[in-house]
Amino acid sequence: GQWSASKQEVELRLPLLMKLLSDAHRRLAPDEAIISCLEDAASANPADSDNVERLVNLAAKLLRRIEELTTSVSREPTGAGDSTRFDWDTNNLDVAIQRLECPEEKANGERSECGAKRTSSDTNAPGVGEVKKKRRRLSPMSQRMELVVEVLENDPALGKQSSENDDDDDEDFLQLLAKSAENSSDESLLTRLLRELIGLVKLSLKNAPTDDGANDIGSCIIATSSNLPLSETELHRLVVVLPVLMEHAPLLRHEHVASALCRAEVSHSPKLIESMGANCPPATSCLLRGCISAYRLAKQNSRSAENESVKKLAVESTRLLASLSKREAMNVICVLRREKIMEGLTLSLLLDHDPIGAAAFIVEMMTRTVNGTANDAKTLRRRMEKNKHPSFSKEPTENQLKTELTKDGALAAKARELICQRIVAIYSDAEASGEAALFIKAFSLLPRNSLGPNSKPIEEVMLVIQSAATVKNARKGTLPDTSENDNLYSQSMALCCVTKGNPTDSHFLACGECLLALIRHPQSRESFILSSRLAGCLVHNDTKTIAEIMVGILNADSVESNERQLMSLCEETARENEDELRTIFMRGLELSTVMYDPIVAIETLRRSSSRYVNELDSLMKAILCSPDLCTQVAKSRGAHSLIQESVKMLLRRPGPRIPCVLPLSLESLSHKIPWAKVADERSAQLLLQLSLQVIYALEFAALDPSSPFIVQVRNLPLRELLSFIERGDGIDLKPLATCLKRLVSKHCPDYVHRRVATPIGAVATPNKVRESIMKSFQDGAFEIVAEKTFLSSRSIYPHQDVDLAAVNALLSSGVARHQVYSYLALCQDPLGLMKAPAKVWRLKGLRCILVRVLKDLLGANECIVTQSAKSQNVATDYLTARDAIIVKCVVFASSSGFVMGGSDPSARPKYCMQCISLVRFLVSRRRGIIASLAKDGLSGSCLSWITQFIPESILDAPMMMKLLHVENNLLTATQCVCLACAGVQIGVMHFERNEKLAFGLICACNLVMVNSGVALSVGLVGIPVACLREDGGSQNITDICREALFRLIRVLSSIDPKKTSLRNEASLTLSRLASKAKSESSAGGIAGVAAARRKAGLKQIWDACVQANTAIGGSAQL
Repeated sequence: GQWSASKQEVELRLPLLMKLLSDAHRRLAPDEAIISCLEDAASANPADSDNVERLVNLAAKLLRRIEELTTSVSREPTGAGDSTRFDWDTNNLDVAIQRLECPEEKANGERSECGAKRTSSDTNAPGVGEVKKKRRRLSPMSQRMELVVEVLENDPALGKQSSENDDDDDEDFLQLLAKSAENSSDESLLTRLLRELIGLVKLSLKNAPTDDGANDIGSCIIATSSNLPLSETELHRLVVVLPVLMEHAPLLRHEHVASALCRAEVSHSPKLIESMGANCPPATSCLLRGCISAYRLAKQNSRSAENESVKKLAVESTRLLASLSKREAMNVICVLRREKIMEGLTLSLLLDHDPIGAAAFIVEMMTRTVNGTANDAKTLRRRMEKNKHPSFSKEPTENQLKTELTKDGALAAKARELICQRIVAIYSDAEASGEAALFIKAFSLLPRNSLGPNSKPIEEVMLVIQSAATVKNARKGTLPDTSENDNLYSQSMALCCVTKGNPTDSHFLACGECLLALIRHPQSRESFILSSRLAGCLVHNDTKTIAEIMVGILNADSVESNERQLMSLCEETARENEDELRTIFMRGLELSTVMYDPIVAIETLRRSSSRYVNELDSLMKAILCSPDLCTQVAKSRGAHSLIQESVKMLLRRPGPRIPCVLPLSLESLSHKIPWAKVADERSAQLLLQLSLQVIYALEFAALDPSSPFIVQVRNLPLRELLSFIERGDGIDLKPLATCLKRLVSKHCPDYVHRRVATPIGAVATPNKVRESIMKSFQDGAFEIVAEKTFLSSRSIYPHQDVDLAAVNALLSSGVARHQVYSYLALCQDPLGLMKAPAKVWRLKGLRCILVRVLKDLLGANECIVTQSAKSQNVATDYLTARDAIIVKCVVFASSSGFVMGGSDPSARPKYCMQCISLVRFLVSRRRGIIASLAKDGLSGSCLSWITQFIPESILDAPMMMKLLHVENNLLTATQCVCLACAGVQIGVMHFERNEKLAFGLICACNLVMVNSGVALSVGLVGIPVACLREDGGSQNITDICREALFRLIRVLSSIDPKKTSLRNEASLTLSRLASKAKSESSAGGIAGVAAARRKAGLKQIWDACVQANTAIGGSAQL
């Protein structure tokens, strides 16, 4: 071991060296080499070595006053009810400050303890107590002097020296006194420094930010007095004292001390923090956290200009910590990148220690988006497809690294020069193409102020790129699809566009020549497409597309160029090379290039230049009319964008707007597809062609709905196309699937969430479906075959064709005739299916076919009505009336015996679950269907069927109660009675589903029946004929009300006695009905046959009420 450190390093780490030397003397042998090395290091500055050794001893002695306070400050909950918020507990700091301010008692106790240790063999010697009392009466300085004398008298080594040199006693004593006075001055300085340091830490912790980063104060600076020891003491003493104090004071944390020094604006803070880190290497991480904490707090309160000084001190302190060693520098870089803070300092350190890391850091920071995540190619392409052009004027969000580079021109110039040197050194190396691309991208992302007045490095870079582009020219003949230099090529092209600047710049011509060389010499088909895109932009002065291309290459939110600079780029570059650039651009519109990537055609369509209208029309027609070309375009990127931009360009024309896809040609192509063989390659090509044409037709219909060339959307096999595109069959068609789903949901929302059935059984065409249904009319046993044939055909062929064939066969009644309906007509009027003969409802297979088709037609009709109605209320009223008709027909067909169960009344009734599902679906979607049917007088069998199978009927209870309200007068007396009878039946049956709602409905209905039911059910007094009729009606009101009243009594008699509330209400209602009948019977009137008949009817009502009341366990209250 030989010492090889510099003098500056020795001075910086002198306290640490003295500590190591002391430990080496105690723990190692005298002949160890390490001791000699440490002694040589300490002897470099002998005066400072003695000073440090003395200060170390004094600090150890001073800090014994707070030696039991070994626990540093801790965090405790605030007690405000939030368990996630904490405050610093500074009680130990308060105790330490108090002891340092009143040191006499503690010092006396220490000296007494030391004296006791020195005289441990004679602890009971006389005069010790008197000496201690005398010392307490002396001043602190006198106590120290007395202690020195006592030490000199009792120390054997000193006594021996005194006996040998009796003549020099006075002189030695004076030297000891001077040394003692010097020690006293140092001890006072240490005490003041320690007290001030603890006070600063306490103030810093009291004003520390909360866990969520919030801080209420406007400034993070700690207010201190101007005459503090940290400000008045010399720097060469502070850099020694502070590490010594921190070594012997476990009460203080390095993190808190570093933060407090920066926030207190101590001018020597960076040097002090550097000294603490140099003399205690394990504490550098803690010191770094303290600097970061002060910087973050100052940044959070950036509205105060005073905080800038705190940020500068924190940055400089962090820089000095990184300068201790390369290991510390890399640690600082790692921490700062993880914390995402001090971006400028991080870049500066990376430029010194890791150039590749510096370039990666620039790319990472400059490509960050709003939410803090990096841009990816998919996001950028989606942004470009939506035609969201980037901003030329300013960054949409604040970028910290860009802000610091803009403010610090020296750092930007340093980064530029280093990156330029690296590019020139490695660009021509084929193995370093990735590294060169990284440096070029980093240079492109640097702010404009980094270019500086010296453009020679940029010109050197451009010359290197230009020469390399000429040397690395692609092979003769066909270009490969991709190349390993594609990324380097695109980054170089972006560098030329971004860096070219204004014509007044000295590097302007070099950038232009380099850009032209790159455009002329592509490396692959990918590079050629990029060069063709850029050539088209230069010819047409398309600055927005140039900015998009740069954004896509650099993965940035915006480019560092304004529109004027890009315009000058287009003008100057295309001035003398327009023909050559136009030729390169037109090659990008060739069919083979469009098949590979249609981006050039897409951008040309967006520019809507009238010069290329014929070429673009011919291109689109050639693609859409060829299954092979459609297949190749569908596999490429941007196929849906090509179709969308083609339609938009068509609508921008002033002349006649005739689309490339006409309705008849689209329907003809749909009929050509062999749906039974969709798995083969030819069928897949036809389906892709049909998909692209359908997307074109739907886009045209959405953008120009008044055109006479609009296709009938519901005649297209949209469900089958959606299923095919989502399946893909080994091809990535997600963009096409997304586009088609968006268009289908706009025109036919009912198609999007319906799944296409899996093919089952043998292949069945729509004609076979019609034939099997016709045979079912002749032979009922063939109905199962008809249903299976229908399902099999529907899983293969377009559902429109199969449904249309089935409906025409069902409505024909088994008689062969031509087709009388179209699918669009059925969608506009699905009630036509209610014309099906009764035999269709009797046969289960045909009934299931009818219900299945009816559900689809109802969904399509709802979409048509909703889109065409003038208001939502009109559409709702129409759909409710439509569903009420369907529900009434299905309920009647299901509840009547001759339709579902045959004409034998003794046969067990049969119920169709398809019909039940249809009725429940309609009733659950529309409010008021059951109420409207009930008020018109449903038969008892229909009401029983509804209450038994349709639990959703209870949902109409609020509307029934509103209709039965006396003040509304919306219904006639007969309608009120019929509705009240149905309401009681529904409420009793579904009482468990919603007890509160059902009980309210039953009470309202019972009140109506008590007030009107009895009188209307027996007719007028003395009239022998049934003369009560509704206006325009032929049915007797008395018969209707009598039937409803007795049905009500039967329903009330079936109530479970365990339901107490319901039983009491039924008992009360029956008692009131019986009382009403008895009072009507006892009233006088005209005698005769009519009166006898009326009394007999009242007697029947009274007997039925009494029997029902007895059945539920109630007592008659007559």
